[in-house]
Amino acid sequence: MSLCFDITQFTRMPMASGIQRVLLQIAERCADDDRFAVMCRNGAHLLTPDAADMLIRSRFDSTWRGPLWWSATDVALGRLTTDEIGDRFDAYVFAELTYDRETLDRWQELIDVHPDRVGAIFYDATPETHRELFGVQPPAGAGRYFRMVATLDRVACISHGARRELAQIARRDETEFDVAPLGGDHLPVADAGDPPTSFVVLGDLKAKKRVDIVLEAFERVRDEVDVDLVIIGRSIEGEDRIAGLVRSASADPRVTWLSEATDADVSEQLGRAVAGAFVAGEEGFGLPALELLHAGVPIVVDATLPSLRYVDDHGQIRLEHVDVASVAEAIVRLVGAERDRFRGDAENVAVPSWDTFMTSIREVMTR
Repeated sequence: MSLCFDITQFTRMPMASGIQRVLLQIAERCADDDRFAVMCRNGAHLLTPDAADMLIRSRFDSTWRGPLWWSATDVALGRLTTDEIGDRFDAYVFAELTYDRETLDRWQELIDVHPDRVGAIFYDATPETHRELFGVQPPAGAGRYFRMVATLDRVACISHGARRELAQIARRDETEFDVAPLGGDHLPVADAGDPPTSFVVLGDLKAKKRVDIVLEAFERVRDEVDVDLVIIGRSIEGEDRIAGLVRSASADPRVTWLSEATDADVSEQLGRAVAGAFVAGEEGFGLPALELLHAGVPIVVDATLPSLRYVDDHGQIRLEHVDVASVAEAIVRLVGAERDRFRGDAENVAVPSWDTFMTSIREVMTR
């Protein structure tokens, strides 16, 4: 049974995002007869998993940034019309979210022609359900995308929290949608050799990630701890306040900001970390928490983070209320006298695997 994964949004806006991390893991693990697709008028260009892997990997293994749509079409096997797609694949999967009108038009055509052959991976509905986190109105296509996915029967939600959000939008029972938790075992675990010396914050510089709280917390306890602060995350258009705070803080020799880190960079930094933080709220999943734990790095996290459902609570300080005081206290505990205990606990935490995720996706899309 063959699947086709749509990566049109990626080719138009290539980033090293959490969603595009999912695309890479799918490309690495899908079957030889599966395909990836880039939408065009009245059809789609098809790519092999190897070609898709090459394109997507460029976002994580290189700091080069540029358009990929033409590169994708150059390596495409050929093109299928909308009518032909349903005959070729058991399921056409909307593997990303998009607010692009043209892409949504093409997706709707597929649903209209092949309603029983379309599925989706659903990440979260935060732009629709928590607009206050963004400070701006959601993109014009947001509501349309969410309503479109809500009509499908083959949907794999990345967490129980994402499923709950989709059920609310769709006004359907939660059990009508499946859950396929993301994996966390993709980054190689680096051994720095030397004793760890840093406290790492991992994740994009969005307001909901609350990096500003960690910055202020570190400043409050900097004289009590013997670690430097390393912030790994790209700036986000429209989130200038957070990027400005991080940029100013990085003038301090004890604060480093890696805004364009490759996977190799991230692995190296995690190998040097005593502990880390991911205190984001209202996440669809919260992949950075699993990335830190997979590297054996103890963490302070928001207790409501959906990804925590899939790991035990060792090696973590789960905060019921995230503020400067609670994060500052957690930093002192994680890097202080209890550091060895937290480290040992974190190293024994088993995170979900991408192999299991891929198996779940295939089951959902081919049932």
